[in-house]
Amino acid sequence: MAATDDVFLTHQQPVWRSRADFIVMAPLAEHHTYEQIWARQEADDLFEICCIPFFAHNLSLGDLVRTEMQGERSYLISDVVRPSGRSTFRVWLGKSPDDRLDVEAEFIAMGALTEWSSEHLLALDVPDEPQAQVLATRLAAGEQSGRWLYETGRL
Repeated sequence: MAATDDVFLTHQQPVWRSRADFIVMAPLAEHHTYEQIWARQEADDLFEICCIPFFAHNLSLGDLVRTEMQGERSYLISDVVRPSGRSTFRVWLGKSPDDRLDVEAEFIAMGALTEWSSEHLLALDVPDEPQAQVLATRLAAGEQSGRWLYETGRL
């Protein structure tokens, strides 16, 4: 498969866009698929993540990551050097709900930062474990009632 067959999943409105000065790549499980991650360069191969990952696992806003070259691709995330302590969640709203902005507002009121991947997929970030527990409880209740599906960003 040629590099032109690669698939890149992008962020239109990264939550810390004003801090970002670089885009690095997170290789995903699907072959030749990458999530473009907005970042702030700290050193030649070290970057602070400035967006909420939509698809990449075990990465969070504010993590300091190391990148490396793999084949012809440079700046691929290889590992987390310093975790931020933040937590990532993803919410799948299914068929484009009319109340999607109300759903987002509810999470923002709970202290979450948000980014939309599409009208169906919302990424959430909270700064610490106590807030992550509160948000996880609300997400589980919403999933149990059939309102959405959710997952954490950590495997």
